[in-house]
Amino acid sequence: MSEVTLTASTGRETGTRPSRRLRREDLIPGVVYGEGKDATVLSVDRKELRRALSTDAGQNALISLTVDGTTYLTVVKELQRHPVRREVTHIDFLTVDPDGFYNRRVTVVEHTGTHFDAPCHMVDGTARLHEIDPATLARPAAVIDISAEVAGNPDGLLLPEHVHAFEARHGRIPDGAIALVRTGWEEFNTDPARYAGAPGPLRFPGYGADAARILVNDRHAVGLGIDTLGIDSGAAADFPVHRTVSHPRGVWHLEGLQNLASLPPLGAFVFVGVLNLVDGSGSPARVLALVP
Repeated sequence: MSEVTLTASTGRETGTRPSRRLRREDLIPGVVYGEGKDATVLSVDRKELRRALSTDAGQNALISLTVDGTTYLTVVKELQRHPVRREVTHIDFLTVDPDGFYNRRVTVVEHTGTHFDAPCHMVDGTARLHEIDPATLARPAAVIDISAEVAGNPDGLLLPEHVHAFEARHGRIPDGAIALVRTGWEEFNTDPARYAGAPGPLRFPGYGADAARILVNDRHAVGLGIDTLGIDSGAAADFPVHRTVSHPRGVWHLEGLQNLASLPPLGAFVFVGVLNLVDGSGSPARVLALVP
């Protein structure tokens, strides 16, 4: 990466009026910060800044920035420009370690936190993570709220009558959608005893197999999601939905979802972000929704 030099002076006052005064003097107000230290307010000569930014590297250059005798190795974090003339009106510099960079080693189980289950998670011979059709990861969503029905019941299930009642009230679930179930259990995710039954056997609500069959076989859902630890209830040690309903038909899962109460029953469009792990059985997931 190219490196350029730039000299600045410690800033005086901050705010709109002092910044305008600096710009009238052909100085650009700014700030340098990073490495956990307090930010330093500064000003830099307009022409010198233009020179520094006009190198081949442009805004991507490493800038050796000297402020009243103190030198920082920096990159441009943010530029503010005049909306019409496009001249720089403010600049933020971010310091970088001259001997390294910021990086972390993260080790997680594939099924950690809000996560995605590929069908191969429970059924051999079905799609692994890198084989998931990306077109299935951006779809309309149907959010079936059974929080009132399962309140206080960690063994509660999504039943066929819940699906039928949902459609009677909101309309038919679109074919090829992502089906999401809200139990309200996300409210307990900082309490292991209430969220999962710890330290005893797992207990939390889930999908009943018969209701899952309606969604998978009749509504052709591409994915099932829920705000608990699993699509199957905690008490379902044989994982009937995973093993006999969804995964055999190539349907993936989202587990440990949050904020389902913010989505309408129908009309949201959901995007599922996962790591494209070769031969993966799952991945931590970042799930976003567009709400009408």
